[in-house]
Amino acid sequence: MNFKLTDLKDFKEKSAFIKQNSIIPVLSNILFTKGKLIKNNLKEFIVYQLENDIETLIDERILMNYISTAKGDVQITHKAKKVTITDGSIPVTSTAGNVEEYPITSLSDATFTALPEGTLDAIAMAVKFINPNVDGYASFVFCGKGMVAASDGFIGSITTIDTPTIILSKECALAVCGLDAPEFAESDNYYFFRSENITYGFIKPEQQFIDFTPFLTYPDEKSFTLAKSELIRFNDVCVNSGQSKALSAKFAKVNGHLVMTMNDTDYAVDAGAKVVASGSEVDEFKYSPALMNRLLKALPEQELTFIEGKHKYYIKGQLNYLTLIMEMV
Repeated sequence: MNFKLTDLKDFKEKSAFIKQNSIIPVLSNILFTKGKLIKNNLKEFIVYQLENDIETLIDERILMNYISTAKGDVQITHKAKKVTITDGSIPVTSTAGNVEEYPITSLSDATFTALPEGTLDAIAMAVKFINPNVDGYASFVFCGKGMVAASDGFIGSITTIDTPTIILSKECALAVCGLDAPEFAESDNYYFFRSENITYGFIKPEQQFIDFTPFLTYPDEKSFTLAKSELIRFNDVCVNSGQSKALSAKFAKVNGHLVMTMNDTDYAVDAGAKVVASGSEVDEFKYSPALMNRLLKALPEQELTFIEGKHKYYIKGQLNYLTLIMEMV
């Protein structure tokens, strides 16, 4: 059976985030079955629709490495418990596993519905605010209760949109955002996302749903608006000049300007600047310049409004994204 190299490379790219299950030997393989390629580690799986009339298992390491170096379209044949891969120049033959041993999650009872418009954009924004290197809520995107939200505990993003209740890790969220207008379904144990030729399945995490809706209510008494570029530049200077691990900066709105200062007392490094800003005068606010820039660079708009809250600032543009940053103490 001949396969276009472009299709195999696309499968490799779309399935790369699914880490190989090293405990169950059969899951070190990719399943080729009628009209499909399947990769499964029992926590995540992909079903990739592709013209195919062979039934075999191919060692994932052998297949993916061959795809990376192939010079053209690939022919795969299965004969006498052996499978051969070739691009016409270098054939590689290996033992084919037993396809009947490969676990497949049934989708026969899944009822798929379209995700609301804007869901993927909201997830793509939220995933920029998580920390996948820690356990707990900070490493997940939460969809449900009229919002899509995420926070690492210091900065966060909330977008108001009605979606099903879904909890996604960073890898799963990014995979979903790479699909074209996916539909959604779920079972007791899995979330399913299906586009034209790809279906992803993700086991539901043990993490409980976190309700971010209380953050949607905030005071609007003091706020100011400015072009973010100069604040980003100042924060970059702070990060590149200061040396303290817990580096902080401060701003205050005074006489039509946002006055920004950084004093790294441990290393005797100072910085200061001011930029024109419209709106209310506000008291001094202490923040992390590195985290502030993560937030500012995530927002697509150039002009942003900063709204003073209790020990935090809400920051938003004209679009439907609401972000926040906590005050450093």
